[in-house]
Amino acid sequence: MASVKTLPSDHRRLVQSLETILVAANSVGEVPIERLRRDVSRVYRLLTGALVPHALAEDLVAFGDDPPATSPLTREHLEIGRLVDDLDALRSGLAEPPVTVAQEHALRRVLYGLYALLRAHLGDDGSCACQPVVRAASAPKARAARVRSQVQRTASGPPAEGPQAIAGRDRRAIP
Repeated sequence: MASVKTLPSDHRRLVQSLETILVAANSVGEVPIERLRRDVSRVYRLLTGALVPHALAEDLVAFGDDPPATSPLTREHLEIGRLVDDLDALRSGLAEPPVTVAQEHALRRVLYGLYALLRAHLGDDGSCACQPVVRAASAPKARAARVRSQVQRTASGPPAEGPQAIAGRDRRAIP
């Protein structure tokens, strides 16, 4: 279960998995299509099985049911969700060979973008710069039981709606 105390260990675990994204990005155009499909699918499973649920839990711990659209943390999570959606669309396009140069460029852009954004968000050692925000936002004790319950439900597995749970938020509200 994610909480203010467990978020740093979650971040350290996620940092260790970032290499998977970098390996996939570096392999675009360099490996047979079957291996590329496998690498991209592995990244997508990592993102939807671990990262998206973590981001949802992080939002719940920090903000409860209503994350502010102007929060840097919320904005990062929205961008991560958008890139995960882009990766899903590109992954689907890999089913029909041959892979075009445009697909390769788009796949590299998304994978390197995810890697850079997640590296910055999680830090090299999992010491996320967002921890003070999460701690400050989760301080009110009146919400603690409700947030813990929501985090438990979120942490129990990937959301049924997938990355759209993050990416589907109203982006127009973000300046």
